[in-house]
Amino acid sequence: MAEPVRRMIRLKGFAASALAALLPVLAAAQSLPDPTRPPPAFIEPGATGESAAEGSEAPELQSILVSKHRRQAVIGGKVVTVGDSVGQAKVVRISEDSVLLRTGKQIETLKLFPDIEKRKVATHKNRARAAVTE
Repeated sequence: MAEPVRRMIRLKGFAASALAALLPVLAAAQSLPDPTRPPPAFIEPGATGESAAEGSEAPELQSILVSKHRRQAVIGGKVVTVGDSVGQAKVVRISEDSVLLRTGKQIETLKLFPDIEKRKVATHKNRARAAVTE
């Protein structure tokens, strides 16, 4: 055989072995879940036997939109405003980080970030004032 033909056969063999070596890597990459994909209950409401907005004991605050002209919140996949109902509760107030629900005489506060508490941060001005007053 001529040298160019041998070179071509070797090149094809190298390409085939490189592809065979990459196949397990490609197969593993396809099995990774998409972190931005919504939960199945939001894609197929009947997947759990109930809709995303119904059936959960405690309502879940997912998002809040506050602008000059409106205040809206997403609770359990449902967009609500002040006066709307969430299960048996009524939306009383929507603030930047929480929603107040009332069921009869009972009041429940849903926080957007329940594990985060606001605190005042010590600034240079506050430290200077504290030093002067001491």
